[in-house]
Amino acid sequence: MTQKRPLVPANKFAIAKTENQFTNIIFPNFAKGGHQYGDALLHAIISGINQNRTNSFDLDVAELQDVVLWKQTKHLSFSKALQQMLLDSQNGIFLEKGRNWNYTPIILNLDYLYSDKKIHIDINPKVMPLFLNTEKRFTKTLTHDYALLRKNAAARALYTILRKYRQLGKTEIYLLSDILIRFSVPKSYLNRPKDIENRIFGRAIRDIEKYSLFTNIKFHRITKRSQIIDSYEPNGKRILGYYFSFSPQRATKEVSSKKNIVPIKSTNKTKKDLNLNLHEGVDFQW
Repeated sequence: MTQKRPLVPANKFAIAKTENQFTNIIFPNFAKGGHQYGDALLHAIISGINQNRTNSFDLDVAELQDVVLWKQTKHLSFSKALQQMLLDSQNGIFLEKGRNWNYTPIILNLDYLYSDKKIHIDINPKVMPLFLNTEKRFTKTLTHDYALLRKNAAARALYTILRKYRQLGKTEIYLLSDILIRFSVPKSYLNRPKDIENRIFGRAIRDIEKYSLFTNIKFHRITKRSQIIDSYEPNGKRILGYYFSFSPQRATKEVSSKKNIVPIKSTNKTKKDLNLNLHEGVDFQW
């Protein structure tokens, strides 16, 4: 059964479209404490690329702050949040084409013009196809959603995966080695799968469903080598990976034409309901 999600408040940078190759890239430092605006800021910039269709352009600071739900604190200024996003994403990304690959940064230059209340950005021309060639095999994300999930890095990681497969209702299989990196799983959880499932997946699912971004999300264990081509089995454990299922979403309008719409309401599910929902369809043989 398909699900129609609530509308997101209108903003110039509300929608970001990327080629699926970019969706697979992981920025692990975005999960660090105090770096919670990284995903939202980066996708707002990508939205700017989508619209300007050039690698050199200006962005309005007030509009950026609006779409990322910016809240000033004594420990984190907007200028500092931008600097953190740049440092966290500037180690470079791998661009692959067949067996060939190239390692390159995304943003070449960013000027924060405080008096003019704008930002000037120069994007690496080599990465532009990731944000312009989005007619096929692309993922559309909503910057506002990353902002809603800014306090939970695992929820942002899961949200990205679900958006990639949002019309299918089922993701690809992710090997355990990939899960550990993608969800920033602590090393102490490596041999404690229930902690991964309850503390990482469980909290991520609750946050995503709280804002009705997706519904009926479930994780599924992969325990048979025949289910995957290239398996990974640490320390003889039977869990090789996971995939996720959820209620698919139609390709309908997701952004309001009005700026001040009613905020997304949380669902009224009880803790018991959530626990049942999380584990439905999971094989708990260990």
